[in-house]
Amino acid sequence: MKVKHRTKKQKLLIILLVITLLMGNIRVLSMFSSSYASSMPERSKLEYFGSQLKNDARKIYDAMFYMYRTGIFKKGESYEIGSTEETKPLSEASLVLFANGNEQLLKDFGAARDAFQYDYPECFYVDWDEISIRVTQDKEGKLHASLGPR
Repeated sequence: MKVKHRTKKQKLLIILLVITLLMGNIRVLSMFSSSYASSMPERSKLEYFGSQLKNDARKIYDAMFYMYRTGIFKKGESYEIGSTEETKPLSEASLVLFANGNEQLLKDFGAARDAFQYDYPECFYVDWDEISIRVTQDKEGKLHASLGPR
């Protein structure tokens, strides 16, 4: 059996190749661990579908973005629309109409859900069939809307 011996040039080339591969992997790993993974999601510059929404549908869309940005979607929790400075509450008239059987709020919710789903496909982990809108009434008789799992 004949054993081949590598020349000095071949050994040096192999060492340089290994060092190059290691340095490249370190750079890639540091990119993922520091800036990319820890950054908060930002609004899409286009928001093509969301930009076409009006009134309550846009408010629901904005609430969905807030849920995405803060991790509420990942936790599977509910969020009351308009409970922070960043999101606007739905109009009282829309909530009263919904409570009396009008379906416009459901149509607005469907439009907002579809638009958000298309503008932010990175939210693939959300089961959109399980997200719903709920309207509840507190002790004082005020209506509140929230988004979350059924």
